[in-house]
Amino acid sequence: MTEIEGIGETRARALLRHFRTLTAIREADLAELEAAPGMTKPAARKVYVHFHGEEVPQKP
Repeated sequence: MTEIEGIGETRARALLRHFRTLTAIREADLAELEAAPGMTKPAARKVYVHFHGEEVPQKP
């Protein structure tokens, strides 16, 4: 995950600690990623886009 801009060793470890598996991180929605310890909204968006290959859907 450290290849994602804004996700260094510390955030990657925090995400794995929180979600437990890479699969769980991949399947998390944007709100779950934003709520993870140590995450910011911009970092959560980058993780989401990395795994979903698309822009984050905008809220109506």
